Amino acid sequence: MEHSIKIGSVNLRGLTLMKLFILREIEDLDVLCIQETWIEPGAQVPAIPGFKVVEQRRIQGTRGGLATYYRQSLRLEFTTGNEYGLYTRFVLPTSQRVNITNVYLPPTSSLLRRGIMEAHAVE
Repeated sequence: MEHSIKIGSVNLRGLTLMKLFILREIEDLDVLCIQETWIEPGAQVPAIPGFKVVEQRRIQGTRGGLATYYRQSLRLEFTTGNEYGLYTRFVLPTSQRVNITNVYLPPTSSLLRRGIMEAHAVE
């Protein structure tokens, strides 16, 4: 038996309760991946009733950050990440597993300042 889920992704450039409320009103999602949460160190992550959240903040700096909100009916089996990617594996009510990766790729100039070279495909 298959089970479908609705997944959304958005770069919010700052996560607030008002932005979360608007997103929830626009679309009925099971998983919401957010890039650029801009959550300050020590600050609480905004909550969505009926959802849990995993998040990754920037190690240095005040911007960046990733958050993946998911319905409480989904079971989080595994998560790992850094400031550029947040990987999650969920178990659906049918025991099917779904892998979701929430990714933020900053501008090349920002990567270069951090000593990260942009990857290119090799022919």
